[in-house]
This record gives sequence, C-alpha cells and structure tokens, in this order.
Amino acid sequence: MEMECYTHSLGVAAVVLYLSFCILSTTILATTELEDENVNWRSNEEAMNLYESWRKEHAYTLLEEKENRFEIFKDNLRFIDEHNAGNHTYKLGLNKFADLSCDEFGSMYLGTYVKRNGSEHLTLRSSSYKSASSSKEITAEKLPSSVDWRERGAVTSVKDQRTCGACWAFAATAAVEGINKIVTGNLSELSAQVLLDCDNYDYYFNGNAGCNGGLPDLAFEYIISSGGIVHEDDYPYHARNRYCFLDKRNKEVVTIDDYRSIDDEKALQAVVAKQPVALSIYIKRGALTFYKSGIFTGPCGSDSIHSMTIVGYGVDNGIKYWIVKNSWGADWGEDGYIRMERNVADTKYGLCGIAKAAIYPIKKSPNRIYTSSTTRLDKIHMFLIILGIPQYYFLVGKITGGRIQDFT
Repeated sequence: MEMECYTHSLGVAAVVLYLSFCILSTTILATTELEDENVNWRSNEEAMNLYESWRKEHAYTLLEEKENRFEIFKDNLRFIDEHNAGNHTYKLGLNKFADLSCDEFGSMYLGTYVKRNGSEHLTLRSSSYKSASSSKEITAEKLPSSVDWRERGAVTSVKDQRTCGACWAFAATAAVEGINKIVTGNLSELSAQVLLDCDNYDYYFNGNAGCNGGLPDLAFEYIISSGGIVHEDDYPYHARNRYCFLDKRNKEVVTIDDYRSIDDEKALQAVVAKQPVALSIYIKRGALTFYKSGIFTGPCGSDSIHSMTIVGYGVDNGIKYWIVKNSWGADWGEDGYIRMERNVADTKYGLCGIAKAAIYPIKKSPNRIYTSSTTRLDKIHMFLIILGIPQYYFLVGKITGGRIQDFT
C-alpha cells in the first residue's frame, strides 16, 4: 500500500513536471514568436521603399548621410506603427521630421529656452510674470460649449518656424493678432522676426534669445515697451537670428497695453472664450512630433518646452479638447493644428501643464503709425552694429530701456 502510494505520488510528480515543461516550452515559443514578429515588423525592403518615397517629398538629406538617416527613419517608423496599433484617441504619421533623432528635433524646433543671469534654464515663465485676477472672478459668467476663433476670422495662416526655435515668437504674435482683430476688426499678420532680432537686448541678463529660445510673456513686454509690433510684410521672417534693423517710420504698428497669466484650466476656458491665448507646455518628444490627427492625450514630459497658441475648444465623442495652433507648418498635424485633451481629471493645470503658463494680451489703445525721424542715438547704434560691435547693442539697450529697436 505504501509502495502503491509512493508509486502514485511519483506518477503525479511526473505529470506535474511534464505539464510544467509544456507550459514553459509554450511560453518560450510564444516569446520567441513575438520577438520574431518584432524583428520582422517590416521588411528592410518595405521600410526602404517608404523611406525613398518620403525622401522624394522631403529631399534635403545628403547622400552621404543616407544610411544613418535611414536607420533613424526606421526607428521613428516603428514608433509610429506601434502607437497606431494600440487603442488611442489620436494617430501618428510620417512627416518632415521622420529622419531626425529626438535630440536633433529638440535642438532645431523647440525654442522655449532662455538664459537667466548667464546660465541656461528650461522655464515656462519669466521672473516678471504677471498674474491674472482670481479664477472665480474670471469664470463667473456662463461659457459657450465650443469656441473656434478661426471661424470668427481672428486667426491668421499657420506659419512654419523651420529650423529656428521661434515657437515663442509665433505663439505671441498669434495671440496679439487675435486680440487686435477682436478689438479693431482688422486681421493683420504680425512680424515674428522682429521679436527674434530686436527683443534680445537683455539676453545675457533676463531676456529672449531669438532662435535659441524665448518666452511669450517677454515678447509681450517688448511689444509694450517698444510701442507696438510691425506687420509681417514690413519685417518678413528669415528663420535665423539677425541684427535689429527696424525702421518703423510711416509704418503702422499693432499695440497692446498689458498682459495677464492664467492659473488653472477653468479660468483658461473663460479667457479662450474671449480671445486666443499663448501657452508654453512641457512635452515629450515623439508623440507630439509625429502627431497626425485626433485628440492628443499624452504622454507629456519634462525634457522639452514648446510654445503654441490656443484658438478655441470643443467636444468630440464626449472628449473635451483644446484647439491649438502650432508653428511647424500646415503639413503637420491637422492642417497645422493639434487638438489636446481638456479638463483632465485630477489636474489643476491640465494636460502637459497647458494652463500653467498660459498668457493673454490686453488691448485698449488704438494702433498707430510712426512718423518721427531716426534719432541720433539710433544712427550711432546702427553704425556700430554695421562695424560688428554687438556688445554696444546690449549697453545701449540698457541705457534706453530697450527702445533702440524702434529706430524712429
């Protein structure tokens, strides 16, 4: 009996061991098949055909870099495919950034990056940031369920900052263009380049840095202190840093009187119901880079900051969203725009901190036309700039409070 019992126990043990071996073998086989599937995600030939097709549309890659760029392209393509295979509210797609690494993309296209007392920092707002009135005061009135300032004619065409970190300048000008249309009835495209060239006299202390980065609130301060901002036609965009050669004589400038910040998402909705708003958000490179359509729900990050402009809000299939104008060209996203999830649960500032550094310009004064002549100090400054003495530029900027940019 005992022997039978022992023999039975041994049999059970053998069965258990056999079943365990089968389960382990099945797991290993499934894992191997999954790894093979990942390895064979797309054939190299298929990926190369896609790359060649992409290069025909975006033919700027040097031939000697082709092999390296192809490897980066494949990594990005895999990232896009894996995302689109999942259950998400937005889709990714190949675009002009498809052969750039994350670091390359960040250095070329993300420009909310400024210097503070000689050292570089990522920041969402300047030290002189102006706070708005309380959220309760802002949100006291009943708000419409949806707003789109594009439909109301308060939004200009989507711009392309190209390989210049000028997102902060385009975010600021878009917000000013919006309030100018609302107050005066005129929609004017304003110069982002003048902000790159002329709003940097205090760069080494507390200011913007052209293509190297900046903040929309500092751009508003420049527009106020310099008496207004010129039109795009009078100072066109060049996507690079240049000296400030601005002659405003006999030219109309658009003015603003002040600006305010917003401290939460509810207050942000109330302001967007009245005008477009500039914002700076923390982003995670990748998902935003290749955004194609739908409502973006993240992921967000903390390694990069990007500035854009909110031009409305709405609801789609029960998901509330912001309508955000970007400056990466009309061939990115939804014709240059992105819809970002709104009223995210358990957050004060919203998705990616969208309300943490949202600011809006205030306009009461009419626009004006400069008629005065160039001052003697301006002529001296321009002469020294031509001689290549930029240090004098910063000194004069300190002396004149930054108004040397006017040349009026």
